[in-house]
Amino acid sequence: MTQRPVRAWHARSTPHRPLVQSARLLAAALFCLAITPCISCTGAFRNPFRPGSPPVPEVLLPGASLADVIAAINANADRLQTLQTTNASITVPGIPGVPLLRGNIAAMRPGRMRIEASAALLGKQVDMGANDDAFWFWTKQNNPPGVYFVRRDQLAQGAAAGLMPIDPQWLLDALGFARLDPAGFHEGPTVTSNGSLEIRSIVQTPRGPVAKLTVVDAKRGVILEQHAYDGQGALIASARTLEHRYDPSVQVAIPQRLELRLVAADLALTIDLGTPALNAALPNPAVWTMPVMPGVPLVDLANAPEGLYPSMGQTFNQTGMYDIPAATVPSASLDSPYGSAVNAMPQGSPPTGTSNAPGWNGAFAPAPQSSGVPPSAVPSYPPGAPVPNGFGASNGYGAPNAYAPGSEPSPYA
Repeated sequence: MTQRPVRAWHARSTPHRPLVQSARLLAAALFCLAITPCISCTGAFRNPFRPGSPPVPEVLLPGASLADVIAAINANADRLQTLQTTNASITVPGIPGVPLLRGNIAAMRPGRMRIEASAALLGKQVDMGANDDAFWFWTKQNNPPGVYFVRRDQLAQGAAAGLMPIDPQWLLDALGFARLDPAGFHEGPTVTSNGSLEIRSIVQTPRGPVAKLTVVDAKRGVILEQHAYDGQGALIASARTLEHRYDPSVQVAIPQRLELRLVAADLALTIDLGTPALNAALPNPAVWTMPVMPGVPLVDLANAPEGLYPSMGQTFNQTGMYDIPAATVPSASLDSPYGSAVNAMPQGSPPTGTSNAPGWNGAFAPAPQSSGVPPSAVPSYPPGAPVPNGFGASNGYGAPNAYAPGSEPSPYA
C-alpha cells in the first residue's frame, strides 16, 4: 500500500486587524454547512456512531462494488429533503465547552441553505445562505460593510473567486446531502487498513474540476470523511464526522457533530447540530430570501474588483474577538490523496464526445502507477470515450492509501 507523506499544517499570521472581524464568524458559518467528515489530525478517530442512539443499519456486504457503495450513499442522501435546527453550536478545538456561535441552520435539497448565528452578548454576527439563484454572506464585521453575494453562474468571476473558495453545494454535503453521480468519474472502492472504503472522484464545479476523496463506512454505507482538492493536488477543504445521528422515522443518517477545516483560512471548528428536524416543513419560505438590511449595501462580488474585499478566510480570521491561538490549529495528517501536487490527478486530453466529461485545465499531473484496485472495481466510462491518461483501466491505477503511516483512524475506536 502506498504511503503518503505528512505535511505540517502551519497557522498563518493574522492579517490586517481591521479586516479580521468578519472571517472567523464567516468561515464557521460557511463550514457549518460545508463538507461531511475529515481525517484526524492526531490519528485518533472517535466512534462516529453515537452509543445509545438508534443504530445505523448495515447495508453493505463485504466486497461491495463501486456501484453498491454509490447506491448506498445516494439512497441515504435522497431520503433527506430538508434539515433545520435552531440550537446549533460552533466551538474551537482547544477551547472546550466555549461556544463560538449559536444559531439556526436550514437546508433543502437540491441547493438551498441558510445560517443565522449569534455570539453571546454581541447579538447577530452572521447571515449566510444560498437559494436557486445566488449565494450570499454577511457578517457584522464585514469591512467594507455589505451583504456580499454572487450569482451561481458567476462564482469564478471578479472578487467572488477569492472571497468564496468553496462551491455552496459543498456546504450542504456536510449535513448529509452528499451524493456521488453514478455516471461520473470515480475510482475504487479501496479498502483502508482500518476497514473503511475510499472513493476518488473528479467533480465538475463552477470553478472547474475538483478532486474529491470520500471515505465511507464499509458496513453502513455512510460517509465518514470528505476532502476536496484543487487541480494542483492541494487540499481545499476537509471534514470529519465525530458522531452520526440516525432518524428511524425517515431512515436517514446525518452528521451530528462535525470537525471541520477550511484550509485557506487556517481554521478548525467543531459543529454540533443540536436537535435537527429532518424532512419537516419549513415554517417560513422567506428563509431562502437574501436579506435586505437598512443602511447595508448589496455587493455583487462578480462585478467587484479583486483585492478590494477580504477573502472568506481573512473575513473570519480577523474578527479579533475569536482569535485562535496557533497551538489550537491542528496539524494536517493528509494533504493530497495522491501524495503530492505532482501526483495530483490525471492529465491529458479530456474524454471527447461525452456529456459528462470533466473540464481539464492542464494542471493535473499523472496519477501514481500503483496497484490495489482490481480491474472489476475500475469504473466504466461512456462508450467511445477514451479513458484519461493516468486514471482508470488503461493503466491499472489503484488508489493508494490516503493516510500517513500510523495515522489510520478506526471508525469504531
